[in-house]
Amino acid sequence: MQFRLMLGILAMSLIMVGSASAAVDSAAEFLEMVQTQVDRGELTADEALLIKFQYAFDREKLPEQYQPTWKAPMKCGTPLVMEFMQSQGRMDSEIAATIEGYLTLPEGNRLNYWAPSHLFRLNYQVSGSNAVPPADDNANGVPDYVELVAEYMDYSLDYECNTLGFSMPPFQADAAYMTVTLQNLDGIYGYTQPVGYPTGMTHIVLDNDFVGYAPNDDPDGNELGAAKVTAAHEFKHSTQYVGSNWSEGGWNEVDATWAEEIVYPMVNDYLNYLPFGSPISSPTMALDGGSTGTGSYEDCVWQHYMSQTHGIQFVVDYYDYRKTHQGQAVMDSYEQMFATYGSDLNIAWANFTAWNFACGARSLADAGYEEDDLYPTGSAQKTMYVYPDDHNGYVAHLAANFIRCLSVDDAGKNMKITFNGNDNARMTLSAVVNVSYSTHAGVYYTIPLDSNNDAVFQVPYDLDGVYSVGFVVGNAAKTGTNMSYSVDIEQVDAVVNGVGDEVPSFTIAGNYPNPFNPSTAIKFNLSGAAATQLDIFDLSGRKVRTLVQANLGAGEHTVRWNGQDDSGRSLASGTYLAKLRSGEQVTTHKLVLAK
Repeated sequence: MQFRLMLGILAMSLIMVGSASAAVDSAAEFLEMVQTQVDRGELTADEALLIKFQYAFDREKLPEQYQPTWKAPMKCGTPLVMEFMQSQGRMDSEIAATIEGYLTLPEGNRLNYWAPSHLFRLNYQVSGSNAVPPADDNANGVPDYVELVAEYMDYSLDYECNTLGFSMPPFQADAAYMTVTLQNLDGIYGYTQPVGYPTGMTHIVLDNDFVGYAPNDDPDGNELGAAKVTAAHEFKHSTQYVGSNWSEGGWNEVDATWAEEIVYPMVNDYLNYLPFGSPISSPTMALDGGSTGTGSYEDCVWQHYMSQTHGIQFVVDYYDYRKTHQGQAVMDSYEQMFATYGSDLNIAWANFTAWNFACGARSLADAGYEEDDLYPTGSAQKTMYVYPDDHNGYVAHLAANFIRCLSVDDAGKNMKITFNGNDNARMTLSAVVNVSYSTHAGVYYTIPLDSNNDAVFQVPYDLDGVYSVGFVVGNAAKTGTNMSYSVDIEQVDAVVNGVGDEVPSFTIAGNYPNPFNPSTAIKFNLSGAAATQLDIFDLSGRKVRTLVQANLGAGEHTVRWNGQDDSGRSLASGTYLAKLRSGEQVTTHKLVLAK
């Protein structure tokens, strides 16, 4: 996931920029500060790139105002490598030489260890600042850390390429391995850079111990958890490079961070990035906004939405498509893939933004954020307590505004919205019912808009016991300016059908327990009688079990799954997806089998 001699005159000039006593608390804050000074003309692009390399490789040379208050690493150094590759031929020669020095293998006596697959040669040191942890429990002369990292690299390759089907680096008889160097990297987790031969081959550098990085959930500890996801992240950069030559730019960080969760779902290191500019924590920011002008680590949820909705094969097919469409804008390629899978960007954006609202509270709470931090108030993200309420707003391209309605618990009542959107926009509208804050259970509805982007919609969910109702206003335009809208929200008598019963929703309400072992109960609701199928898929997109295939009536249904496939064989621990299809309606739900 994720230099040395500083020019004297440049160092003096940079120290004069901003407050000399300033310090930053996160890599995101650092990058925003640098970009702001570039925008103001206080730094050139070359100077800014050098400062970013210093943050990653050489903190002692980093001017004081950019010094972090803790290790605060950037996730990955590969975007810096990409930027350097693009500007190397025209940048200041002394700055270029300094950056090249940072990308040179560390000096000192280096040892080699071959991974069990013999496809990776690990390059490491046992003394000096780049030394790996010395523990050697099996007394074979190779530090345990080196052997473990080799296993993580082997597993990442096998899972990403052999199981999922992403591009394999060009291992050949005369270059039959990839070098992985273990090096002290205070400012980044790791990085990937191309090598001269064979074409498409890369060299990966990982931190030598991962001590002091952000915590994660790995049962083997924070350090090894960080090593696992960084191996998966950087190897994903290798598959991207051989496949589409990094033509996606910063969007490759979305994919590589997504790969961490797919390959090592127990680590959850990516949760550290969701509070900073993600579509969950900052929905009003364009998906391609921020200092990069593209997606980045925290936007990995965009690809998680795709793989959970359409299966991992969607992402594999996307990168296969990019091999022959490297010059196409990334969002145009995503839009093409949605069309290939029978959807479109507007439908995807309506579901994605509602998905962020629905699962965002849980994701951010897991990252240590309190309820009041989750949905900032203001003109764009509005929290309402009293009804009726009406207001005007605007929404940026590839962004959304969250409107959260609290104190709605009222038996026999529904929420109703009257929406008037910009006539010429690609607007979307969704409703999210949060039944309980503690369990985050709920349902969501995509609200159809007419040709003028207007709608009147009564959410068919009785508010008895409901914690909150959210309305999500989206703008699926790939570029452009803010689009205006107005809303009027009120409580009204509940919708009932012809016999006086509440109209049921269509959803997988959840499963209990989750994680589970050996079995779990999956509860789902149907909005009407229809031919219904409930299937279980693994994360490679392979169907492993059909639980329901029948005509079912409207209302609540529960089915139990014992963790076995259709042949009666027990499945391995891991994350699985339940896919419910009833008529033309489809939804998915994640289950975790833990043995």
